Parts: sequence; structure tokens; C-alpha cells
Amino acid sequence: MNAPLDAGLAAALATLGLRPDADARAVRRAYALQLKQIDQATQLPEFQALREAYEAALVGIARREAEAAQARAEAPPAEPGDTREPPATAPDPTPSTSAADSPAAEAAALPTAGALADDVFKAFHARAAAGFADEDDATAALAQSLADDRLLNLEARTIFEWQVAHLIMAGWQPGHEFLFGPACLAFGWEQDRAHLRIFGQLGAALDAAINEKLIFFQHPPGAFDRLAQVIRRLRSDQPPTKRLLQEDYPLVQLLVQRYPNWLRLITSQANINAWFRDVPEAEPSTTAAPSPLDMALARPPERPSKMPWLLAILVILLVLASISSNRSTRPAPASQTPPWAGAQTQGSTPSPWPTSVLGPGTAQDGLGAGQSSKDPLYLGLPTPLPTTPPGPAPRDAAPTEAAGAQYAFLGPVTFARTPQKITVDDVEAGSRRGRSTLRPGDQIQGCPAIDKRFPLTLALERGACGNLKSTDPQTGVVTYVFNILRQGQATTAAIVMPPPDRPGTASNVGTVEQALKAAATLSPPRPVARPAAEDSVRLGHVTFKQRDTAVVVASVGERTEGSFGTLQPGDLVMGCMSGNYHLPITHASEVRQCVVTNPPPKDTDTTPYMFRVLRDSRSVPASLTLRPG
Repeated sequence: MNAPLDAGLAAALATLGLRPDADARAVRRAYALQLKQIDQATQLPEFQALREAYEAALVGIARREAEAAQARAEAPPAEPGDTREPPATAPDPTPSTSAADSPAAEAAALPTAGALADDVFKAFHARAAAGFADEDDATAALAQSLADDRLLNLEARTIFEWQVAHLIMAGWQPGHEFLFGPACLAFGWEQDRAHLRIFGQLGAALDAAINEKLIFFQHPPGAFDRLAQVIRRLRSDQPPTKRLLQEDYPLVQLLVQRYPNWLRLITSQANINAWFRDVPEAEPSTTAAPSPLDMALARPPERPSKMPWLLAILVILLVLASISSNRSTRPAPASQTPPWAGAQTQGSTPSPWPTSVLGPGTAQDGLGAGQSSKDPLYLGLPTPLPTTPPGPAPRDAAPTEAAGAQYAFLGPVTFARTPQKITVDDVEAGSRRGRSTLRPGDQIQGCPAIDKRFPLTLALERGACGNLKSTDPQTGVVTYVFNILRQGQATTAAIVMPPPDRPGTASNVGTVEQALKAAATLSPPRPVARPAAEDSVRLGHVTFKQRDTAVVVASVGERTEGSFGTLQPGDLVMGCMSGNYHLPITHASEVRQCVVTNPPPKDTDTTPYMFRVLRDSRSVPASLTLRPG
């Protein structure tokens, strides 16, 4: 005889649309189906009700199965030949004191989210360790893992996503070059960059790698194919020949300098170090070195075709006649130095590597002097990543510099960041991405306030360096004006970019040139003056407080028609843990940088914010909606 159905379990199963005899597997499937019909950004109450029903159903089914197992164990063995059913016993009205019947024991009996994620990841990791044959193979492996019922638990799914991200950022292994793209599609990393904030430093490294990948794929076909060939060659453990080192070394330099994070995921760091260790010294030359891509894409001289034998005999006779009639004692002409030999002139060309990349004990001009260093040179990569899922940082943990913060790209300009300053590294001339009056070596003023873990490109786009940004409403041309220090003199410089959705046509080129001239007459940006740090700031009825490198909800006032939401005191705002460039929090506008999504407002006067918070060791969504007045 079945035990009476618990009222709480019955209500939970009814919410999920299930029969009273449903098992845990049916609960998970029903939860997944209903979850797809809910927009968690705008239907938070419905999501919370569904989540509570899901958890209550799992606990109730676990309790029901435990009681059934206990009843079977306590039932006396039936007499031989006795087929009568045992008499039904009335339920004991006194509460059971068994530890197995307590809610805490019931919850402990369920596998944790971490255990669920670990089980699924072990199978995926074993498949990844064997190496993926192509992107379709990696896509199938991810799809199989994400379809596992154990990842219907949202926390387990998030932890599994973190584990895959950690596996990717741990460095390239054979076959792992096919994993990054499918993972970006499976988890939506390219479409929702704000989601990566919940992974802290790991998310910053992924964001930088995605930026570099997108920039790399903007190369024209010839340059793209040439650089892709070098990347494939770097995966081979076969030592390069001396000639190959001479030809491809400048391109390896360019790849490491411009795409350090993405390169880590798709090729071998050890092989790159070997290339820098084995590169031969170049011969001195006064010839100006062309850019690496120009040099690589230059067409080699074509081999002469075979001549008819009569023409060959005629040429030989002419040469012999010339030699016999023009004997002289003139000295032999000096050998011509190929144009690329000047790229590594001893003592004349500075190293393209910043000191921070060369590593300790390596001279700034080590490579430029044609010296070969035994120290690893490929150090412009993310620091060792954390080994636990995202959570509150220890109070005594010192902030670490984010991966991918070394270089940033804005239009035709490449910026380089060191612990002391941000400078212009390179400016492309005639780039379709725009024009600029910035020059290499210019120091950008107003940037020391940027936390080193925040992506520099995003900080520059948002005006974190005090730079002005304006968009022409008619042409769509975007202009940035910077305060800079050039050769000790304070001045201003601009970047002008064509509309991102239009090709670089001749008319756009003319419009950009006009905007660049007009930028010289614009008022300079105001100096960055940041207010002193405060203990807490208020946004609507919620007060936020800085705690080390995290942001927590200090208090929640009375909800009003103008300010309401689901944030609770003690919530740790996960979007801020990655180290926003506004640290410490000094005013309410900086809290908005921690927002995960902005759901579409129901009316023009409403501003909704959706956060991802850590509450009672669980990652949950929380909202804050503001209305004027």
C-alpha cells in the first residue's frame, strides 16, 4: 500500500505538471521544459516559483524513496504459502527523530551541484584529452554533455561551464584548437560578454581572447592565410629549420605581440619559446625593415622557365664573349643584403617586446640586439587561473592583473598598458578602421584609475581615461579625443572611426578626414577628478558597500513605487568581483557597471537592472527597478 502523498510534494508536482507517482528524472525533464518558456530577466517571480517547486519535488521524492526503502527493510518475511497482504498500519502521529527524516539530512542526501558538474565534466575531459578531430567533433562532445540530465541543475550547469572555460584557458593541447569556437557558441560567450564577469579573472582572460580572435579574423585573405599557416606550424613539435626561422620569426613576433591570449588557446607555448630560443642572429644592415606582414606577403621571385636549347646555347656564347672581352681588375661588388635582414640589426632596432613580456633578468633590448635568451619569452599570457569556481575573494587576497590587459585596440590604434602607464604602441596608416593624430609613444592621461583586471579596450570605449566620445548623427562617424603627454608636453589627439556597419568607401574616407580635422578644434576633455572613496553608495532604495574586491548589498530600504526589486542584504554582486575599473565604488553610477543585463523596459520611464548575486552560497538572479520621482 502506498504511503499518503506529502502535501508539499503534491503541490510541487502539480506546479511541474506531473503525476503523483513521478520520479526524479521526470521532475528534471519537466523543469527543463518549463524553464525554456520563462524569460529569467523579466519573469523573475515565475522563475523563483518554478525553482522552488523543482527543489521541493526532488526533496520530497528522495524522502518518499527513503521511507519506502526503510519500510521494505523493516517488513517481516512472509510465511511460506501465506499470500495475504499485511494489515495496513496507521501512520505514527509522533514525529520521527531519525536523522534520515530531518530536512537537513534529506538535502544532504541529494548530490551537490559541484558533484553533478564534476561527474559530467570527467566524461567530457576524457574525450577532450584524446583530442578533437575537428570543430564538429568538439561541438558534438559539448552538446552531449549539456544534454545530460545532471546539468538541469542551473548551478551545476554554471560550474560545468566554468570547468570547460578553465580547461580552454589552461593552454593548448593537441586537438584543443577546435574547442574554443564551439564553446563560444554553446555558452554564448561572444554574444553576452557581460556573462563572463561571473568567472572573475578567468572571464577577463576569455573576453580578451575573444577580442583578439575577432580582430585576427578581420585580416584580408592573403595575410590571414599566411598567419594561419604560421599558427599551424607552431603546433608541430618538429624543430624549425634555420631558413624557416629567418622567414617566419617576424610573424611569430607579431602574433605573440598582438594576440597573446588567443594564441595560448590554439597553439603550443613551448614551441613558441623554442622559436625565440633558436632564432639565429641576423646580419647587420642599414636597410629599413618592412612590416612583418608586408615581408611575408611579398611575392618571391619567380623561377625562370626552361629555355629552348637553341636560346640557351646563344646565351652561353654571348656570356663567354663578354667575359673574354671585358676582363678587368675591378673589385667584386659587395653582396646585397636582403631587405628583411635589417629586422634584427644589432644595437640598432629596439625590441618590440615590453619589459614585462621579456621577463625578469632579460634586457629590454635583448632580442633587438640579436641575442638569444634561454629565459622563456612568451610571458604575455594570463597568470595561473583559479582552481575553484567563482566565489567571494579572500579578504587578504591581493588583486592580480588581468590577463589580456597588455594590449588594446581602438580603431587604427594599438594601446599598450604597463603597471605604470598606458601608451600608444602603434598607429596603422591608411587603415579602413579609421584615422588618428595619436603617435607611437604618446602617453594617455587619466588612466591610472582603471583597475588592471578590467579589459582596456572596453575601458577606452567607455571613456574611463577621461576621453571624450561623440558620434555624428548624420554620418555615424565616431570621434574620440584624448588628453596625452607627448615628449613632455601636454596636448590632445583624436581617433576618428567610420560607422562600423558601413564599408570603408571613398565617401567614408573623405568624411573621416574631415572629422579628423574638426577634432583638432574640439575642447579638450576635462581632467579626471575622482571623488574620495566612500564606505557605501545608494542606488534607489538599495545601499551597496565595497568589500575588498567585491561589492555587497549593505542594506535594503523600504520599497517604493520609484524603487523596487529583489535584492537582499548580504547579497554579493558577482558581476563586480572581476575587478571593475571603478574600484573602490564611489558613486551610484559605478554600481551600474555591475549589471548583467538590462531587460527591455515596459515603459520609457522605467530603468530595470538585472544582477547576478551570490546568496547563501548559491548563484541567483536579482533585480532592481528604478522610476523617476
